[in-house]
Amino acid sequence: MCGCGVDGPLQVLPSSSSTMGGLATLQTLATLTAVTLNVCPIFDEIPAIKRSRTTGDRSPLLFVAIWSNACLWIFYGIHTHAVHPIATTNITGFLSGSYFLSVFHSYAPPLAKVRLARAFTLAASLITLIGVYAFIFPSSSPSKTQHKLGAMCCLVTISVYAAPLSSVARALQLQSSKPISLFFALVGTLNAVLWSGYGLLTNDAWVYAPSVIGTILSVSQAAVFFWFEVVMKRGGKEGGREGGAGKRPTLSEYLMLGTEEGGKEGAAALL
Repeated sequence: MCGCGVDGPLQVLPSSSSTMGGLATLQTLATLTAVTLNVCPIFDEIPAIKRSRTTGDRSPLLFVAIWSNACLWIFYGIHTHAVHPIATTNITGFLSGSYFLSVFHSYAPPLAKVRLARAFTLAASLITLIGVYAFIFPSSSPSKTQHKLGAMCCLVTISVYAAPLSSVARALQLQSSKPISLFFALVGTLNAVLWSGYGLLTNDAWVYAPSVIGTILSVSQAAVFFWFEVVMKRGGKEGGREGGAGKRPTLSEYLMLGTEEGGKEGAAALL
């Protein structure tokens, strides 16, 4: 099994046919989930922008981050000879990200267009410099180049995974699950888990490190969604049957599983 570790491309490692088969399956599933996440805004966010004919309060930084993330991982995949699945998967992210940016620019108000232009110019300049460094004037040590590329990929990937946390904050403010997309949370979790597995099997810390963090962030989104959809709504119904609004447990109270009373309340809330 060939891998790209934190100290550069690894030698071929002893592996069984089942391990190779598992890696091939992971590559396929990770690619499919990543492509799904890349193209989903075309059927969700983009139609909403076109219907309202404005980007509203959406930040252009997320779209720029998605585009930049795809570019960096394409560079990383080529540099580490992992064209598939890393580079090929992120080609769809580059194409969809470019489309998102063009739509955003078309429907953004003047101030947002200025912010988008500044952010994109800065990102494109950095991406160009990184590409020149990695492929035209590379370091004498390929592992050093991989370290720097991997570190930048990690930072941008984590920022993309963390972006939906604004929806979590909004959900907590409204005490509602509506701001959170369960589909994106679940597919994002599956995608992060699969890429974590791929990174571990190929001994590539730059792949599995941000994916593990992405798993935690995506699971937190799904947990908050289910909290409001299952626990809070059930608490409201039980309160209504008792003739009053009822006291619904807070999230911190629900998570108090360390005490016997808290554990019983938390378990009862999910039944």
